[in-house]
This record gives sequence, structure tokens and C-alpha cells, in this order.
Amino acid sequence: MNDLVGMNASLLFGALLLLLVHFLGREFRFAPNRCNLFLVIFAGFMLGVLGVHGYSYIFNRYPDTGQIGNAKAISSIIEEIDSNPPSHVIFVFGGSYAARGIDWKSLESRLGETGLQVRIIPFMAPGANHFERLSLVHSVRRISGKKWKSLERVGHLWILEEISMGYDLNPVEQIEANLFSDRALGYLTPEIAYSAACSLLSISRNRKAYSYGMSPEKLAEIVVKHGLINCFNVGILWRKSCIDKIRATDLYWLLSGSSVGFEFKPLDTMMKTAVTYDRGVTADIFWKREYFYPSLMMCFPSHSRIGYITMPNSSGSGFVQESEYSGEVLLTMRDNVCLLNRLNDRSMWWDSNHLNANGAKCFTDWLFEELVSDVTFLEK
Repeated sequence: MNDLVGMNASLLFGALLLLLVHFLGREFRFAPNRCNLFLVIFAGFMLGVLGVHGYSYIFNRYPDTGQIGNAKAISSIIEEIDSNPPSHVIFVFGGSYAARGIDWKSLESRLGETGLQVRIIPFMAPGANHFERLSLVHSVRRISGKKWKSLERVGHLWILEEISMGYDLNPVEQIEANLFSDRALGYLTPEIAYSAACSLLSISRNRKAYSYGMSPEKLAEIVVKHGLINCFNVGILWRKSCIDKIRATDLYWLLSGSSVGFEFKPLDTMMKTAVTYDRGVTADIFWKREYFYPSLMMCFPSHSRIGYITMPNSSGSGFVQESEYSGEVLLTMRDNVCLLNRLNDRSMWWDSNHLNANGAKCFTDWLFEELVSDVTFLEK
């Protein structure tokens, strides 16, 4: 439905441009040559772009997607931090593995019991690739306004990022399932689409370990199309709602029980993978260092630091990338046989890749112990 509305709006916009040119020629007895005609059309497009985006900012309108619901909920946490700045803030970035596997509310509570003033902000969402998470940060900053600057008063800021092979191999992972949907158009703003396209083209130039789905070149083309639609399509107004009318989510994604038909396979393979995985297929993350992290870190105070975490799944694919993150704070369960043995039971899993609430409690308990024992991560 939104695609039809957008198409009709674009046709209407084009018709208005033609009327404008006709009006100029008739009323002002102005016979524009091709150059003048081009300038008039170009000026009309620019006015349209400024009008569409200016209207969105002036009237506080956002894409009515689940991610904006998350952004609205996160902005309320920022508001609380503005009123009472803690000593530590941990931003947890991740997709579905982290969203399903980390009980961030419990972790925040337990860290607080140690005497530290800690707030955890979950920039996590199932199916959200790196650039959708970046868009989420942009939305939170815009909704929070000046209160976002309260983070500058926090002594210790950490960005804890989930390592995930699928998302690190493909900068726009999941876009094939969301082509030209409200979700994809919601986060692929012109600015983010540019960074995403550059990331994909850099993969194309240094093709390594990228062997599934669409080619980087094809994905870059699709990303650019999304960005152009967001630039010139008047129909974008129909895909946005006032922030007051968008419902905030509860930011809690834990799952109970196991999915229907799930057949649990012992984690013996994952345990062996943690030690014997062929490092030759390690995912390159140069695109993240060159295009993603600079854009991300610009959003946060200069004293923010990055740490990494591997999440459990049946294949152990998280372990394969650890060598790419050498020299950084890395929280890994690779050598924690006790944790892996505890997770080696069907009652801990929603499906073969995602923990359920039981597994999340087990993993969060381990994460808590890792954090309080790491003097670098939670220095007082």
C-alpha cells in the first residue's frame, strides 16, 4: 500500500513540476532553453527534497517502524541519565543473538548491587544490521535532543558490540528480506545509504570470505536506490508519523520455551569449533573500521570505548572472528567449559541459534562475572 501511495505521490510531484515550467513560460513570456528547463526542474526537485525533510523535522515525524518504537523507549533512558548521571553507561549493540541472549535489565541490576552506578542501553534488535543500528542511534539522538549531551557527564562509556559472522560479512545483512519495505526505507537515509554503499564496494574491491547471497555490487545498487527514494519521493511523508503517536517498545526480547519443532543437537560441534575452526575463512572487518566505526563514534562523546562479545549459537561461528579483534577488550566464552556445558541442553534454547529465557539467564550470569572481573571494562 505504501509503495502505491509513494508512486502516486511521485507522479503528482512530477505533474506539478511540469505545471510550474508551463506557468513560467506562459505567464512571464519566458521561453526557456534546455539549460533553463533543466535548472527549473532541478530547482523544483531541490525544493521538494527540502520541503519533505524540512516538514519531517519541523513537525517531528519519523518512519513508523519497530525501530523507532525502540528509539523512543531508549530516549526515555537517556532522559533518566540526564536527570541522574551514573558513573558507567554500557551500550550493547547487537542483533537477535544478543537481543535474545542478554537479560540486560537483570545485568544492570546485578552490576548496581556491586556498588557501581551502571546504566545499560540496549541498541539491540532482531534482524538489525550494523547500519540499521546506526540509524537507531541517529533517531535516539534526534528524539533526545539536548539530553543526549548528558552522556558527556558520564565518566565511563562503553560500546559493547556483538561479534556475528553474518553481520560482519555483509554490512546490510537482512536487506534481501526487507527490500523496499518501510523497515529498509526507514533506516537507509541518504547519509547512511552512502556509508553502506561505500562499505559494500570496499568489500567488492577486497573480496574475501564473501560467498553467499547477492554480490556486494548488487547490494550497493539496491542501497543507493533506497537512498534516492528517501531523497526524492514525496511518498515518504505517508510513511511517517508524529513521534507522539508512535508506541514505545519495552526493549525486552527474551523468549520462553522452545520453538515448535525445534530439534536440539548437542553442542559438541560448537565446543570443537571454538578450538579448531579454520582461521582462513575469518571475516574481514576492514569496512567496519573504515566506514562504520567512524560514523558510529561521531555520535558518542570522545571518551567512549569499544569492547566486543561473542554470543553462543549451535555452530560456534562467533569464535571464528576473534583474531580480527585482537588488542581490544573481548568477552568470550571460548575457554569457559562450564558455561558451554550448562548451555548444552534443549531447555536453554529457543532454536538452534537463539537462547531462550533460561539460556539468557545462564549467559547473563556469566557475562556479569566477566564484567566485574575485568578491571579495564569497569574501572572505578
